[in-house]
Amino acid sequence: MPKSTPTPLEDQLADIKETLEKEKVKLTPEVEKYIRNHLRVVQDKIADKKDITEGDLAFIGKVKIWILLPKNIRDKYDSIEKMEGPDVVKNAQERGLSLQQWLGLLHVAEADDKGEDWIDETFTFSGGKIICEEYLNLTNCTSLTSLPEGLNVGKDLYLRNCTSLTSLPEGLTVKGNLGLTNCTSLTYLPEGLNVGEHLHLDDCTPLTFLPEDMKVGRNLCLSGNINEYVEDDADKLRSEGKIRGIQYTYYNC
Repeated sequence: MPKSTPTPLEDQLADIKETLEKEKVKLTPEVEKYIRNHLRVVQDKIADKKDITEGDLAFIGKVKIWILLPKNIRDKYDSIEKMEGPDVVKNAQERGLSLQQWLGLLHVAEADDKGEDWIDETFTFSGGKIICEEYLNLTNCTSLTSLPEGLNVGKDLYLRNCTSLTSLPEGLTVKGNLGLTNCTSLTYLPEGLNVGEHLHLDDCTPLTFLPEDMKVGRNLCLSGNINEYVEDDADKLRSEGKIRGIQYTYYNC
């Protein structure tokens, strides 16, 4: 008997399983129950030869959003229903943000021991972009794991001793300097990173490469323990005119 072709639903469920394993996330009982109940409805539709709708498939995307939330936000909204609560959705819509962007901002605020008022005092919102016109200093936010998509910083962005930070959003734009110091869980820099002034990489030991389309207006400043492949990529970026120069600072042992 020939092997049946996976349905879009099965493909997305396999994607969910892969994401769970990669992110080392265990589903809460509420979310697991939600998935099982939904699958039962879909399986009944298939048995009755009814079409699977876009709505049937949409829940997979919601589960993926929940999985990829920072742990402190995922623990707070520990089910899909809570994550999609009317107040949460309203706050996102009022700012023209996606649900994931808004929850990401809440994570930043909590990591910096700030409340929701700080978000509106610090950022403006336009066309799905999150704009900070001034300096953004997130030094010593040791529980910070990520920043939201669409972030634009008008001056400097400081991320010092953010030891849980694992990633930065694609297309991150910083018009001033970007300082990454002792970000010991940061394994890569995002595609489309754009820094107007200097990019400082100090003791970001897990970094093993630099993105090919990264742009830095002035110098890439490397100090502390830097992987040799990062240095090779820096030389290549300089030869291509994507960074102006490279500065090295060596520490005495």
